[in-house]
Amino acid sequence: MSLRAMFLRASTLLVCSVAVLMVACETRDTTQPSAIAPGSPSFGRTAASLSLTSVNPDSGALSTTLDVKVNGNGFTDGMVAVWQQTGVADPSQIKTNSTKYISAKQLVANITISGTATSGQWDVAIYAGGKTGIGSELGVLKNGFKVTDPTATWIYPLNDAGLAVRSDHLYSNGVSSIYANGMCSLSTTIFATATRSNSGDATLNTGANGKCVRHFTFVYPDGYSETLPSFNNLRMIANTFYSIPIGTTVARQLHMGSDAISNVPSRCGGLVWGYGVQSNIAAGSDSVLVTRIDAQTWHVVSRPAPDNLAWCRSTGQLFAMAVDFTLVSNRPLP
Repeated sequence: MSLRAMFLRASTLLVCSVAVLMVACETRDTTQPSAIAPGSPSFGRTAASLSLTSVNPDSGALSTTLDVKVNGNGFTDGMVAVWQQTGVADPSQIKTNSTKYISAKQLVANITISGTATSGQWDVAIYAGGKTGIGSELGVLKNGFKVTDPTATWIYPLNDAGLAVRSDHLYSNGVSSIYANGMCSLSTTIFATATRSNSGDATLNTGANGKCVRHFTFVYPDGYSETLPSFNNLRMIANTFYSIPIGTTVARQLHMGSDAISNVPSRCGGLVWGYGVQSNIAAGSDSVLVTRIDAQTWHVVSRPAPDNLAWCRSTGQLFAMAVDFTLVSNRPLP
């Protein structure tokens, strides 16, 4: 190799060595401020590296404790799921009892929803866990979870020959016909919170359309009967201001019929028991009697004849109509 070639090779090696040294120095430059202040905990994850996609279940009722799967990407052991509104957590309403790391794609949080929690949408946030508690927020799923009003199961006896309102005898347990929320398009609610009306009413809506629609049969004193979908409303069971004490019997107003949900022709459209009990409609009708059995159960029965008159919405006529059913909330109420 010539002397000139050897010089050029040596020069090239020197330039490369200097370039490598400069890169190494740049990656270890201590003249720039650290991204983490001295003494601050390092959580190993930033909000940019974590994403939340869903929670399951995405709703829960008041006064319940449940496990919630938090799904996403970038989870690490030690992260904590927190329920909050407008960026503020309130453990007196929704408390995170524990957060279990399953994988980088899932955490499971065990939470308790208090009986006084604010109903409606809640954000689910993920925080880094520090030695002294919860660290910085890493990610949030806006409106990812909903605190709901309780639902109710309406239970009607199969032995109903003496009743004017009879079930369709479906979904039977051998003694009763069960009308539960979500069963065959049924929708039931107890408006026990301010999420919607806070009226305290218990409602059942069979719906009028679809492949599966539940019905009730209404039998009139003159022998006329009709089988219809129905919207039922038992007024003033419990809300944030009042409840029926356990063991107590009170007078309440009951609405039943197809008038609120469909255009199905019917004799009365709807029937109402209880003039003047919550609203001054159904003049001359008699209220039903509601007995609170326990924290979740109410028994509803018409008064003994002849004080069991129901008011016909379409004509204003009064008919002797005996009713008997039980209402069970999906959670205890105050």
